[in-house]
Amino acid sequence: MNNFEQLKQTIEEAKQAVFSEMESILESCQEDVNKFYEKGNKSAGSRIRKSAQLVRKQIHHPTIRQHINKIEDAAKALRESIS
Repeated sequence: MNNFEQLKQTIEEAKQAVFSEMESILESCQEDVNKFYEKGNKSAGSRIRKSAQLVRKQIHHPTIRQHINKIEDAAKALRESIS
């Protein structure tokens, strides 16, 4: 496997690790979004805000930074192998 393929694989692994949890949170609150915007249910709005806070916490989680560092390191290795 060349460095470019390794970089692509690292990016895919990071995407799965980072975005899978956020996607599940957003999918679970889809029903509340419909209730809030279509029916005007105010308590659904509170549940949406709670879900948004969970996504925010997920974004700022330390493991996210580790995945980003893996991508940066793989890109650096690719640049070094090209030059």
